[in-house]
Amino acid sequence: MLVGPQTPPNPPQPAPIFSAKVRIANNRVLNWAGTGILAAGVMSDVTIEENWVEPGAFARLVPAPACTTPNADGAASGISLGGVLNSTVRDNVVTLVPAFTDTGAPVACTAGLLVRGVIAGGASGNIFFGNRVRGEGTYAMVAGTPAPVIQPPPGPPPALPTIETNNLFAFNWVFGFTGTKATLFIGSGATANAFIGTFPEIEGNTAGNWVLNR
Repeated sequence: MLVGPQTPPNPPQPAPIFSAKVRIANNRVLNWAGTGILAAGVMSDVTIEENWVEPGAFARLVPAPACTTPNADGAASGISLGGVLNSTVRDNVVTLVPAFTDTGAPVACTAGLLVRGVIAGGASGNIFFGNRVRGEGTYAMVAGTPAPVIQPPPGPPPALPTIETNNLFAFNWVFGFTGTKATLFIGSGATANAFIGTFPEIEGNTAGNWVLNR
């Protein structure tokens, strides 16, 4: 389920903000190889609530070690905000299972809830509240993308870290979730975000953010 305009790979100028009020509620999304619900493309005032998302075991290809493509679409993942501002994701249930690509290989990264910047702009002012992430995946929650990987010549230049600021993750329940890497991942470009709840394992940039772990 896609909401918002997709960002072109190389926009000549910053994309305008898509400011219509959007509400996505009471849907059941099953067996989708990408992200079950994706809001992307520099937009604001989106509400995603009371949905059931079960991506299933078949996953699209996403370059390792990232959890999403540049437009924020993931692999067999739950709900993702890419380049989205001042929006709310609440009271949703995401159930992950071990996922594989069409080659039979395990997918590089899956997650229940994701927020990341995109090429046209960062992600800021979003609230993830009262969601439940169950099952088994790489992470329950992701803010940002992994640090750039430096490759020797003639490899491609590393991707720049995305920008995520002033986002709040609060009281999202992860009981019954098993993370193959961690419960929460915070990217190197994510700063001044707040994370409140239970995070048995945390990976990434905790120093640049507020984490209240009970």
